[in-house]
Amino acid sequence: MQPIKNLLPLLASFTLLLGITACDTEDELLEERQKNNPVIKGDGGSADFSNYIAIGNSISAGMMDAALYTNGQQSAFPVILAEQFQTFANGGAFNLPDINSGNGFNVSVEQDPSNIVGRLVLDVARRTPVPLPGEPIESFDGDKSTLNSFSVPGMTITQLDNAGLALNPFYARFATAPGSSTLLNDAIATKPTFFTFWLGGNDVLQYASSGGADESLLTDPSTFKAVYDAAIDRLMSETDAKGIVLNVPPVSLLPFFQAVPRTVTVPEALRDTLEAGLDNVNRAIAGWNMEIDSRGDLSESEKAALKRPSLSKDFDAYPVLIADESLSDAAVPDGSGGTFVIPKVRNIDTSPSELVPTGELILLSAGSVLSAGEQGFSPLAPLTNENVLNKEELTSINTSVALFNGIIEDAVATNSDRLALTDVTPTFLDLFGADGSLGLEVEGQILSPDFAPTGFFSTDGVHPNPRAHAITANSVLSTIESKFGAVLPKVQVLGFRGPVLKLP
Repeated sequence: MQPIKNLLPLLASFTLLLGITACDTEDELLEERQKNNPVIKGDGGSADFSNYIAIGNSISAGMMDAALYTNGQQSAFPVILAEQFQTFANGGAFNLPDINSGNGFNVSVEQDPSNIVGRLVLDVARRTPVPLPGEPIESFDGDKSTLNSFSVPGMTITQLDNAGLALNPFYARFATAPGSSTLLNDAIATKPTFFTFWLGGNDVLQYASSGGADESLLTDPSTFKAVYDAAIDRLMSETDAKGIVLNVPPVSLLPFFQAVPRTVTVPEALRDTLEAGLDNVNRAIAGWNMEIDSRGDLSESEKAALKRPSLSKDFDAYPVLIADESLSDAAVPDGSGGTFVIPKVRNIDTSPSELVPTGELILLSAGSVLSAGEQGFSPLAPLTNENVLNKEELTSINTSVALFNGIIEDAVATNSDRLALTDVTPTFLDLFGADGSLGLEVEGQILSPDFAPTGFFSTDGVHPNPRAHAITANSVLSTIESKFGAVLPKVQVLGFRGPVLKLP
């Protein structure tokens, strides 16, 4: 080995030699370096990104982990898009109504003003999301006239051009004139040159997340069409902007409706008492059904509607019990001169159908009462309606998603010279195994359809995490390239984080 003291003169001579060589062959070296390390170049094509704005709801705003907080807001797909536009296509600034909150304000719980909770993190030891301390929603004190993000968590399409949206604190904090301005007017006033428009999800999600308990939360398709078309018409007539429209994903596939198991193992400590109770109810059901079968005044279809299903006693694979008010009023003699009213309960139906391929579903919010044994096991304490989506409710949800997406497609087709559609449905279907393999392969890694460490979603089971936002951004970039002849390099998805973990 050559002594170190003799290495320095050698390095000096080598550096001098390189300098001489560079002078002699500078053009050749430059050409070689460019060949081996090409500069990534971009082109906006016929699109102008100098004033890009995003109009949307919680996803476009960057809500994740049940809160709008700084890191989530800065990881939203519109921010990722804007960075690509700035880097590769002369895009302008993208100003957010900064939330300025590390943990945000959790929207999934009833808040105690004296003890506000914020975003969720995944507690690895407990294998469940847990909240961190939060902060109240504060007003935006920046320049509202220069904003580029017009995205409000919880907003439906009917609220886009409605001054009443100011009742939502996430809009009131940056509205130009709370109580009289509308989000659409505020957005148009910025004179955008390009926009993304992603609305419609809450018009079905709010109904779904209520367990189908409040039908007023499901937007009527005719209303949806009138308001959606009017909003697109205004963007087309009052601006020269081009844009990308995103549609409604298959809501019932979200982890919020998929994560809680519908078939469970009954704890040993509950089995004896539960078996006795189920035997009593099943005897009553059998007696009721025999009575219905004996009635000659009823047709077969009428008998089928009145008869009750027996309740499962498979405690190793127990389909949880749910309340069902659509079941017939049924009562039998109790053997002591009285009457036993059969509770309106049944086992959850996990069988698929054409309109409801998932079978009935349990909401993530019901996981705590189910795991504690408070509901779902005994006929006297079934999971209540707000915790379950039955087949009728799921039919309404899936039908609405299909109708809304048809309306969105028509609106884009009517303005196809300036608009293009990014269809998010294929990604969701692939993620949930439509291709025969559960999960989405991205850059050599499988992202799972949940909020696990390698998951696609944030810990609230509804909103995508930053990696999923990067996937969405790449999908939009591909649409822009195809429609407007742009060249916009994609982002590296695995360079973005997944769910935030709380380690033991």
